[in-house]
Amino acid sequence: MRELDDLAGLSMFCASSRKARSAGRQGARPAEIKSHSAAPSGLLRIAASVAHGQAAIAPRLLSFMRRCPAVRIDLHVQEVAST
Repeated sequence: MRELDDLAGLSMFCASSRKARSAGRQGARPAEIKSHSAAPSGLLRIAASVAHGQAAIAPRLLSFMRRCPAVRIDLHVQEVAST
């Protein structure tokens, strides 16, 4: 999860989520624990404003992709209408 926080430039997951997730694994068998500690993989969908995409996500994207090569990224940026 740290990689996702680093990519977004902010904390995407609150501490209580992590505690709940960790607490759920306490009764897990060793094989299950090992599978949860594996490197991140799969599809990561990101939707962001153009400003946040340029300022926070784009500068971190290459580094994230190098650290997590098994993660595919589907990035969508769009202008946010101001009111």
